[in-house]
Amino acid sequence: MKRVIALASAAVFLAVVLGGCSIENIDKKKIKDLEYTVVPEENIPAEIYENIVKQYDEFCRSAYICSDMLYIVVCYGAQPTEGYTIEVDCLYESSNAIICETTLKGPSRQEKVEEKVSYPYIVLRLEKSEKMVAFN
Repeated sequence: MKRVIALASAAVFLAVVLGGCSIENIDKKKIKDLEYTVVPEENIPAEIYENIVKQYDEFCRSAYICSDMLYIVVCYGAQPTEGYTIEVDCLYESSNAIICETTLKGPSRQEKVEEKVSYPYIVLRLEKSEKMVAFN
């Protein structure tokens, strides 16, 4: 059953990310900003969380449709210390895509951080869309 869910998730991912238009044809002109929620780890759907865990140590960006919601995942891979955060610079809709831009912020110099590898990621939940997700 888990394998079926994983395969279905992969199919949905490919449909959302690759469907509709090619990278060259993405209209980046903003129509409107999109409302989103940052999803805490304990509320991430299991099939999405499983994919995050598999890719923890790599930079990756993905989109999933689950329970009639769109989930956007950005993982920044292994970082040398704790204290990293991710800022959502913009998340908006254009005529043919959803545009998402994030930035990884390191710990401040004043912040005491543990010299322990961390794996910063962010999961955003927003209304379902048939448009592809493009990352800047």
